[in-house]
Amino acid sequence: MRGRSAAAALFLLFPWGAVAQDFDAGLEAAKSGNFDKALAEWRPLGDSGDARAQYQIGMLYRHGRGVGRDHEKAADWFSKAAAQGHAEAQAEYGNHLLHGRGVKKNYARALELFRAASEKGIASAELNLAIMHRYGRGVPRSYARAVIWYRKAADRGYIPAMDSLGALYQHGVGVQRDNIRAHKWFNLSSTMGSTMGARHKRYVQKKMTRDQVAEAERLALEWMTGFRKRTAK
Repeated sequence: MRGRSAAAALFLLFPWGAVAQDFDAGLEAAKSGNFDKALAEWRPLGDSGDARAQYQIGMLYRHGRGVGRDHEKAADWFSKAAAQGHAEAQAEYGNHLLHGRGVKKNYARALELFRAASEKGIASAELNLAIMHRYGRGVPRSYARAVIWYRKAADRGYIPAMDSLGALYQHGVGVQRDNIRAHKWFNLSSTMGSTMGARHKRYVQKKMTRDQVAEAERLALEWMTGFRKRTAK
C-alpha cells in the first residue's frame, strides 16, 4: 500500500513528462560528473516513491558521489526501490544484507532478493547466489550449485563471474580441473578488460600445450560469437 500511495502522490504532484524529464536530467548530470545536480533532481522523485530515483540515490551513497559514502543510507534507499520490484535495487540491497553493509546480515532475505533479481536477468545477483552456495551462506554448501550460478552470470558477460569460473576450472573446485576451460574464461574476461583474467590466463597457459591453447581459443571464440548474437537481439 505504501508503494501504491507514493505512486499516486507522484501522479498528482508531477505531470509524467516532467517526472521523466527530471529523472533524465539527473542521469545527464551524473554522466557529466555533476553529482550534486543529479541528487537535486532525484531526491524529490525518490521521496515521492520513484524506484528508479531511489536506486540511483542509493548508488550515489554507495560510491560516495556528491555525498559522503554511507552504506546505511545506501541500503535504506536500495530497500525502498527493492520493495517496489526494482531488479538492480534488489541485487544491491541483497548484497548489503549478505555482507552486513549498513544493515544487519540477513542471509534468508538476501537469498530472496537475489533470486528475484536473477529471474529478471541481473548477473550480479546470480554471482551472489553462486557465492552463497559456494560458502554455505544461508543455504547448504554446494559447489555444484555454485558452478551453475557462476556459469549463468558468466554467460551474460559478467566479468567477475568469468574470473571466478576460470578459477574453479583452474583449481578443480566443483568441476573437474581443466586448464582448457580455465584459459577460455580467463581469455574472455581479459578481452573484456579484466587484469585478473589476463594474469591468470598467462599463468595457466604456461602449463598447456600448443594444441590445448588452440582449443581454448576456439572455445572462447565460439562463446564470443554466440554472445554477440544474443546481445544484438
